[in-house]
Amino acid sequence: MPETTGLSVGSDEIIGFDVDGTLAANSDVKVASQKAVKTYVDAHAGVGPVAAPSTASSAGVAGQWAYDATHIYVCVATNTWVRATLATW
Repeated sequence: MPETTGLSVGSDEIIGFDVDGTLAANSDVKVASQKAVKTYVDAHAGVGPVAAPSTASSAGVAGQWAYDATHIYVCVATNTWVRATLATW
């Protein structure tokens, strides 16, 4: 069972918070913790760029991205890359 702390909201009302940032189990509302949000974003958006792929079928996982001096690359499915040319405007 997660450790909880209390938050006094009235003279006799207390709302419990789990230490990971979610409201306690007796609440109907859940609040995502910073750690949970970061984990989700890292898993779904990638942490940062990877090495630019050499071909459109180079190894990659959907959501990865890369760049070099001439292109931006995005992996749209397993081992499937698309790219856009960089140009001044």
